[in-house]
Amino acid sequence: NLVIVFLATASAYVVFRNAMQVERGGHIWTMSDWLINYDAGFVRRGLTGWLTFFFSDLYGPAPAVVAGLMQTLIYGVMTLVILYMLSRIRMTGPVLMLAVSPVFLLMPFYFVKLAMCKEMIGFLGLALIALTAFNRSKATFWSGIAVFCLSGLAHEINGFLAPAVLASVALLAANGIITWREAVAAAGGESGIFHQSKR
Repeated sequence: NLVIVFLATASAYVVFRNAMQVERGGHIWTMSDWLINYDAGFVRRGLTGWLTFFFSDLYGPAPAVVAGLMQTLIYGVMTLVILYMLSRIRMTGPVLMLAVSPVFLLMPFYFVKLAMCKEMIGFLGLALIALTAFNRSKATFWSGIAVFCLSGLAHEINGFLAPAVLASVALLAANGIITWREAVAAAGGESGIFHQSKR
């Protein structure tokens, strides 16, 4: 419970700090990456910028505000999913080390420059796939696969998470939570979208 409270508090601080940055126009490095778009044609990393300017033009808020809301939504859902899973498992030493590691949920807390970077979209997809082991929902599984595939259009570096995703999919199939046919379909879709994102 203490670990979960700490993670929830730190995550709330990340959201608050990011909101303060967005009010000033956003972090120059992070925000500019989120605003890359398809105005000049299809380019790598352009998905988030395309969505940002689409909603900004449609509803009127500044692009930085739209991108900030998108960042908060993605980080918030990822945080809730991870905290839920942590509440359902025994807090062993390895789990504790992972939970407070800077490469896990708290990367934006430990590294200000990396706060709300696009890598978290890939981690959200991975978190949803892992959540399937708890709720056994095919909707959760395919949502995770879809988010992870789209994360490749947001930033090609998310492709480095592919081994973890493939391992998670194989574990779900081996335990009968999804079928092997579904596992192969998910792996095929994932490899296809990341091949496209590197062009």
